[in-house]
Amino acid sequence: MPGISESLSFELFEDVQDLIFIHDMDGKISYINNYVFKLLGYTAQDVLGKNLKDFVAPRFLENYSTYVDSIFREKYVQDVLCLLTRGGQERLLEFNNVVYYREGKPEEVRGVARDVTERKWAEKALTDALGRFESIIEHTPMVAVQGFDINGCIYHWNPVSEKLYGMGIKEVLEKPFHELFLEGKEAERFKEDLKKVFDEGLPVETREFAIITASGEKRWVYSSMFPVFEGDHCLEAIRMEMDITERKKVEERLEYLSTHDPLTGLYNRGYFEEEMRRLDTSRFRPVSIIVCDVDDLKLVNDTLGHDKGDALLKAAAAAVSLPFRSSDMVARIGGDEFAIILPRASRDVAQNACRRIEESICQYNCSNPQLPLSISLGASTSTMLEHSLIDTFKEADSFMYHDKLRKTNSTKNAMVRSLLSTMGNKDLLTDGYTDRIKEMAVALGKEVGLSQKEITSVSILALVHDIGKVGIPDNILYKQGKLLPEERKIMEKHPEIGHRIALSSAELASVADYILSHHEWWNGQGYPFGLRKTEIPIVCRILSIVNAYNAMTSKRPYRKVLSHKEAMAEIKRCAGTQFDPELAEMFTELFG
Repeated sequence: MPGISESLSFELFEDVQDLIFIHDMDGKISYINNYVFKLLGYTAQDVLGKNLKDFVAPRFLENYSTYVDSIFREKYVQDVLCLLTRGGQERLLEFNNVVYYREGKPEEVRGVARDVTERKWAEKALTDALGRFESIIEHTPMVAVQGFDINGCIYHWNPVSEKLYGMGIKEVLEKPFHELFLEGKEAERFKEDLKKVFDEGLPVETREFAIITASGEKRWVYSSMFPVFEGDHCLEAIRMEMDITERKKVEERLEYLSTHDPLTGLYNRGYFEEEMRRLDTSRFRPVSIIVCDVDDLKLVNDTLGHDKGDALLKAAAAAVSLPFRSSDMVARIGGDEFAIILPRASRDVAQNACRRIEESICQYNCSNPQLPLSISLGASTSTMLEHSLIDTFKEADSFMYHDKLRKTNSTKNAMVRSLLSTMGNKDLLTDGYTDRIKEMAVALGKEVGLSQKEITSVSILALVHDIGKVGIPDNILYKQGKLLPEERKIMEKHPEIGHRIALSSAELASVADYILSHHEWWNGQGYPFGLRKTEIPIVCRILSIVNAYNAMTSKRPYRKVLSHKEAMAEIKRCAGTQFDPELAEMFTELFG
């Protein structure tokens, strides 16, 4: 027990706002001040003679064991124990003890215990929050999270950041983010954001950033930055990002398509009309407009398919664009129509531009004779505001139309000659084969008593009846073996394609209907219309027999060559079904 002088000293502790106590090495309490009542709800008499362990919260008994071990090892002990109040509530007390020794052995413990419940729970809450924050940083699956110091050096770098930027935490730790992954104005914006976070303690509005990954790829992120405080001090800046590269690409594509033609890459009609309105001021006068129209595009689409037509449009776009300055505006304003606006360009300048377009077309045709490009041109110039650019455009369009009318026949004939040349390249039209058909058809026609006009038609038809096959895909045209039903339907389109080609040419228009009907059968089971007997023009009935004979006696990828005798037998067999029976008999008598 304390002596008289010590008792007087202890009286001084009765009003201290901390718990003052003495206990022996077993934890038995021999002194405690009156603050125990305010703190725990016990009187001093309730506590004296009791063991400190009796007041420890059950779930903290392991902490008490550690405390006891410490007082036997150390002279000065600091620890935190959780004691129960009279009402059963837990209070956290921070113990600062001195162990008194007698004859070298620890005898008792004197100390001060301060209530730190609120502080410890606040620290725990902060620790838990930081732990949760670290967990969020590490495991957020879609958000890249980084932490920076005031200089922009990296201290947090979650796995999503590693994947996005292509560098691990060890490679970026304590290195300036803006020097690694940002360029130019983006780096300056990042430093401005960092300054706002640290100097003003304010978050930065969310915005888009262009980043450069470790591999040199440019990507877009949607980024926000906010401060993390320790007291009133900004400890670090946290940046959270979402990769929006794919969305950005879509937006850029949509923006591009709002002003550009997707096939040719030129400006579209909407942008062209907007530019006409913008340039319709005295500041840009004189303004010239050139209108261009691709000749026979429909013929190409109808006969060779839209893929070939698209290729021709791209060639036209290149030819039209080649002669112009960056200040000139070239646009595709319709399916086969282009237009160019030339600010501050006189009539002579526009005419010279038209000549350069024609030269560009000639160069293309020299390199691509199989599908010639022809473009009709018209140009007009406005020198005064009274002559609006809309009127200028209409005038240029009118001049273009006159140019098209002037050369319609020559361009169509050139296209047809090109298609005939393509037939030759595909081995669909060879001199020996077509000459034999022509000679035999003319001979049979004379035997039947055809007029000279019909003989001429037979002669031309023998040469071009299969011209429509230029529009049939090679994989069907040259297929080894029998065609599938869907492939046969495609093959049976060639008379219609040939009909359209012939109608476009003054030289072949007279046999267009014959081309359409040269696969009709006598019994009505032919194509495309299922004509029967004499509904089929006699010119076509003659060609049908002659063509079948030559096909059977010529090499084909899908069947063996028949002898003359076998072919004649086949003609007789099909008389009355595929062939006109009278003409079949005359043919076998004439050539048998």
